[in-house]
Amino acid sequence: MSILAAESDPRLVLLMVAWGVIAMSVVVGVALRELRRRRSADTMAMATEVEAGAVRPMPSGMLPILKYARDAESRSILPVFAAATICGFTAWLGAQMLFAGIAPPRMPINNGTDPTTFTWQPIELATLMLLAGACGWIATFSVLRYARMTREAGYTSERLLMSLLQGFVGIMVAIPIVFWTAELTLAMWDRLRLHHADKHPLLESMDQSPDGAVIAIAALAAVVAAPLFEELIFRGLIQNGIVRATHRPWLGVLVASALFALIHPWWTMPPIFVLSLLLGIVYQRSQNLWAVTLMHALFNAFAMATSSAG
Repeated sequence: MSILAAESDPRLVLLMVAWGVIAMSVVVGVALRELRRRRSADTMAMATEVEAGAVRPMPSGMLPILKYARDAESRSILPVFAAATICGFTAWLGAQMLFAGIAPPRMPINNGTDPTTFTWQPIELATLMLLAGACGWIATFSVLRYARMTREAGYTSERLLMSLLQGFVGIMVAIPIVFWTAELTLAMWDRLRLHHADKHPLLESMDQSPDGAVIAIAALAAVVAAPLFEELIFRGLIQNGIVRATHRPWLGVLVASALFALIHPWWTMPPIFVLSLLLGIVYQRSQNLWAVTLMHALFNAFAMATSSAG
């Protein structure tokens, strides 16, 4: 069984091979083009400054002042980011606890191991995930909106089309990489004889009850609510906050990706970590949450489509 789909369809594997070759070609081509562009721009800028006699060394006394100004900006933003993160996670967990209190799980899990384990009906599980993601995002966004810091988190319309294009190209690159990471992870679990589910619970609920209401609610949860909430928390606040505090982008990407993987089922953590790394790189480059939200939404839509096809 594939982590992304119900069955390993040979045609899907062949598609992933071709897709991977194309994606890596795009990455190499874009990287080489960007490198040439930067070198050309730096050379022209330096030549212009030299001709105009505008090249001046920065006074050493300015460096501490610039560093203090940068640190002061971070000190004013980070408490708001922390408060928004806490409020978002509280609302996310609170919505699930409230739902569990109103509609406790009643359907036994038929896995042959623990007959006393229960879960929700498919329509209830889809509704639970939709409400949790929506409540988490609303709470987080409200704090940022009140503090007028939605722009600092990455909600900006500047260069929006370019950012969305980066997100689209990013998911074209990410899907084959995550697919093969998932396959290698599955092989590792099988070799270690670690039993795990075949699908995410939300995808499983769609298979158990493939009616229109369940599919519609599950699609809203996976393609809208989850990307909005998770990208705002993990990229806009956690990764962004760590980068602002430490000035080390790689540290922000790694920590946010590790935390992102932890909220997913254990057997999906390696591919989810790789996906999060790619999301973090796109966010760090674009500084736009819409780019990674689109990327995340398209990935979840692909997972749902391949699961239904299987």
